[in-house]
Amino acid sequence: MKFTKIITIDINHTYFNSRPFYDLSIQPTPACARLLRNYSMVFNNKSCSNVFVALQQENDVPVQTAISDFFEFLVFVADNNFVSYTKLIPAEPGKVYCYSNVTAAGKPSANLIPSLVSKSQINGYGNKNVFGVIRVYCNTAFPIKLNLNFEAADVNWRYYLIANNNFKNLAIDGKLAKITFVKTEVDANTKDEVVNAINSNFPGANLSIFQSQKAIPYQQLGIKNIQLINADNNSVLINHLPNPGFKENGIKIINTLN
Repeated sequence: MKFTKIITIDINHTYFNSRPFYDLSIQPTPACARLLRNYSMVFNNKSCSNVFVALQQENDVPVQTAISDFFEFLVFVADNNFVSYTKLIPAEPGKVYCYSNVTAAGKPSANLIPSLVSKSQINGYGNKNVFGVIRVYCNTAFPIKLNLNFEAADVNWRYYLIANNNFKNLAIDGKLAKITFVKTEVDANTKDEVVNAINSNFPGANLSIFQSQKAIPYQQLGIKNIQLINADNNSVLINHLPNPGFKENGIKIINTLN
């Protein structure tokens, strides 16, 4: 018996830079499982970054499927923080994400395209942990090779620097990390809750704010070589500033008083 891969889905996420992305699992819907059996196909999801459908055959007879047939797979996400560090189209009540290999113009696409579908449209839906569904239409010749790509969410970073009179002129240098930070003037009448909280807890301290010029994607491992500089003598106080995590909304407070 010969097994031939006819549908392959590679799963990628730009947030993960230190390990494979394995927080997602895929399984056929009940209707898809029946369809696979009817065509003598098997589904393999043992790898978290690559799943495939294989055909059981005794010879190299071409695979035939009706043009209306499509394979539908439920997507489950194990990490509750997934939506926090992933760039997604806005969610809507009663709907889940749908990733399809067909464009809005009806053309085949190797990159699965996101949209939203009603939960009632998903065969076998009933598990509250379902994140979405993948629909693979047989609109092109086998083998069909697809990519399910997720991008990390991004945000402008803001560093709030608290210092005493010994460090009146602090700066953040991100050129080694290829990030530009711009100093923001602290308005005495600001409505910035972070500024007001710092002024309340550290009265009389020097406060300066630096914001990244562009939004920075979240990463599982932090970005190194973002330096805290004493601009009065150009000395490096901290070689690798901690990065704001996705739970901090791009904000990091650096207290040099301690």
